[in-house]
Amino acid sequence: MEMSIEEFVCDSLAKKMSEIDLDGMVVYLFSGKSYRFDENITPSVVRSLFRDFGTGGMGTNLASVLKEALDDYFQRQDAGLIKKDGEWILIITDGKPNQKQPVFDEIVKATQKIKSRSELAITFLRIGQDADAITFLKEIDDDLIKKHKAALDICDTKDFYDLEENDFNWLEYQAFHD
Repeated sequence: MEMSIEEFVCDSLAKKMSEIDLDGMVVYLFSGKSYRFDENITPSVVRSLFRDFGTGGMGTNLASVLKEALDDYFQRQDAGLIKKDGEWILIITDGKPNQKQPVFDEIVKATQKIKSRSELAITFLRIGQDADAITFLKEIDDDLIKKHKAALDICDTKDFYDLEENDFNWLEYQAFHD
C-alpha cells in the first residue's frame, strides 16, 4: 500500500525525531476530533496512527489541539518538568484551520505566559499548495505581534520542500531563531 504525502512526511519526521528527542515525543492528530498519543511513540506507531485514524476529510481542528498541547506545556512548566533548552511544537498541516481566530488566540495567550522565545517555539510545516493555508500560515509567521498583539514571535512556518535542501536540525534551529 502506497503512503500519502502526509504519511510520508510524518513517517520521515518521526524517524528523525526518534533519533533526536530521546525522552520521547507526543503525537497529536487533529483532523476533525483531536487525539493525543504519548506512550512508546516510534516511527512504526506513527504509521499505524495515520493508517488507523486517517488524515483528512473532517477539517483541520487546529485550535483545540494547539490548546491541548500548550496547556500540557504550561502544566509541565508549573511542575518544573520542561526542557531547559526550550520546547518545540511541530505542527504538520495541509490546510487552513476550521477556525482561524482561536488559533491566534491560543498562540497570543501562550506568548503572554513566557519570558523569552527560547522557552517555546511552534513550527507549522505545510504540506501541499492550499492557497488558504499559505495565506493563513503567512499571517502566523509575519503578523503575530503587529496584527494579533502577541508578546513574542514564537511561530515559524516552513514548506515541506524546505526540508529537501535542509535537515531536521535546521528546522528546529529556525523554530527558535527565525
